[in-house]
Amino acid sequence: DQSIKGIENLITTGIDASTETVMSKDNDKDLENIVDLTEQYNLKQSAYSICGPCLTEKNSEFSLSLNEGAKMFERAFVHSKYKERIKLITSSTICSFNPEIYSDMRKYKAVSRGCHILTGSRFVLEPNGDIIPCVHFAGLPIMNIFEGEKIISAKEFLGEYNSPKGNNQTFRKMLKKYPSTKCRDDGCWGNECSGGCPIFWSQYSPQQEIKGLEIKVR
Repeated sequence: DQSIKGIENLITTGIDASTETVMSKDNDKDLENIVDLTEQYNLKQSAYSICGPCLTEKNSEFSLSLNEGAKMFERAFVHSKYKERIKLITSSTICSFNPEIYSDMRKYKAVSRGCHILTGSRFVLEPNGDIIPCVHFAGLPIMNIFEGEKIISAKEFLGEYNSPKGNNQTFRKMLKKYPSTKCRDDGCWGNECSGGCPIFWSQYSPQQEIKGLEIKVR
């Protein structure tokens, strides 16, 4: 109720509002109702993400594989009345989608083509000064902005963050690899597909999850 009231307040004051829904095993049966609910409002975007594994736990109760998440988003996309506003922001493997539905999603730019973790274009700043690649890496920092009680300068931060031999760039290079040998034989990798969010491969096997099929889009 508070979230809905917040959306209504933003709209009333003329501020663009967007929502993000985390698709999980917990809200699978309510997905179409959530789509209807968010589309009652004149939102700038209705974003959807796939509940991923928690890196500090062996098994996440509500997480989905990329295949499961892709099928949920297909349902949301097909059900949506405003396909130009709905978007999946979790980087997914293209072969997880129905080819015909994916072609329509691509036309409306409804799927993310890559993850900012790989490019290093964004980061998350935690209250204690830790810099993490994204929210899924909570408690696993690549650096910290504090030196004692003082915050490092912008020059120092950028120097360390962009250093080719620093933790940040070294970490991201480790993720830029084929998640499955199957991908090497097909045309998806490097064109449309980024191999999916690397976080998911901490819990799910790419050899089992990735179909390795080349999907031709219009």
